[in-house]
Amino acid sequence: MNRLKRLFGQHRAYAAAVATSYGQLAVSMGVQLLMVPLYLQYLGDYRFGALMMLLSFVNFAAFGVVWLSGAMQRAFGEAFARKDEQEFRSVYAVAKWMFVGYAVVLAIVVGGGLVVLVDTVFETPPEHRDSVVGGIVGGAVHFVLMYLLSIDRVALTARGRQASANVLTMVSQVGFALLGVPVLMLGGDLLHLMLCFAAGTVTAIVLGRLHLRKLSLSLTARVRPRPFHRDIAGRLMGRTGGAYLIYGTVMLVLQADVLIVGWIGGPETVAQFVLVWRLAELGVMALWRFTDAQIPFIIHRDACGETAELIRSLRRSMVLMWGGSALAGASYAALGPWVVSLWVGAEKAPTEHLPYILAGGAVMWLGAGRVAMSFVYATARLRALNIVLVLELAAKVLLIYVLLPSFGMLAPLIAINVCYAGGLAVVYPLIAFRVIRSRHGREIEAAA
Repeated sequence: MNRLKRLFGQHRAYAAAVATSYGQLAVSMGVQLLMVPLYLQYLGDYRFGALMMLLSFVNFAAFGVVWLSGAMQRAFGEAFARKDEQEFRSVYAVAKWMFVGYAVVLAIVVGGGLVVLVDTVFETPPEHRDSVVGGIVGGAVHFVLMYLLSIDRVALTARGRQASANVLTMVSQVGFALLGVPVLMLGGDLLHLMLCFAAGTVTAIVLGRLHLRKLSLSLTARVRPRPFHRDIAGRLMGRTGGAYLIYGTVMLVLQADVLIVGWIGGPETVAQFVLVWRLAELGVMALWRFTDAQIPFIIHRDACGETAELIRSLRRSMVLMWGGSALAGASYAALGPWVVSLWVGAEKAPTEHLPYILAGGAVMWLGAGRVAMSFVYATARLRALNIVLVLELAAKVLLIYVLLPSFGMLAPLIAINVCYAGGLAVVYPLIAFRVIRSRHGREIEAAA
């Protein structure tokens, strides 16, 4: 009976995580649809472009601790699985200092560098200089606050409360919009907008702390140096952290198709590629949310040695994601021309059907392949996966480079289909099963 209750609780938590994940996606898209026209109306083209660059810098700078995020999630999950609340609090305290320290240093270094670039490389017009510099200062504040919030989000996620973590993100986005709209209408500048972002994040931080207290978690960043604190820091920054760094770096570049195509083929090719791929890419991201929501539960089962349930979950997830991804890919291959015509107009949408078929195939491969990656990511044994990911990246870039002169914007879509049909669709699941076998030994044979 206790096992049934636990499984029911996990399924309910997973359903809530997926629902709020899509809710978060919808809120993010809604805020963008609302704010972009207002940016253009009240800021003008130059300040709008500067704001987009600032937000891009903030988001890209967050990549710098991708190693810490993955290692921290694993450390939190292991402590929670063992019901070791003291270790959980220690991971929280050490990670908080590391995250905030990184954020403060980077905000000062990158912020100062951007201020220098304002007057040199960017050659900012005098009438916009103060606005841009103010935006950089506000962006630095927002960046540090983002990291404060991220610790609480990961702590909640590790305890199976992803829905609460997702709600905190939605709160920060809605809080920004509620402040940003009147600020723009009252003549606010880039600094004021970045402070609106910061205010939304502060609201989410306060609510997150209240929620943690409601869960009777006395988490604090105040720590005295102890040997096990040094051990935790070593785990977060050592070999495991390095493996997550490689994984995050390669995955980031693999998803940067627009940058790769632009670097090799130029802006015109990018424009054609984006029209076909952007909506398909959103479909891929939507599929990935189903799998990524499982990661805390995979960590928990792995840490507890629940081999039978772990392997059953992997097999079940692969079947479901292959079915869902194939359906999504076929739908886009068939309906893509019509959907893109509705989006940008029939006169601008590519009329040939082949690009949409290739994009549909890419949706299927990428959506289904995420399952195995998520399981390996959760077990923190990334060596084999990272090797194959590096090979995939090299093969993809090479194919794009070779195919682009003859096939134009079809090159990246062909590259994805060739890489997965050529073996990656089989290799990634094999890696996942191998990792579980090597981690749990002969227990896996009983589960089979």
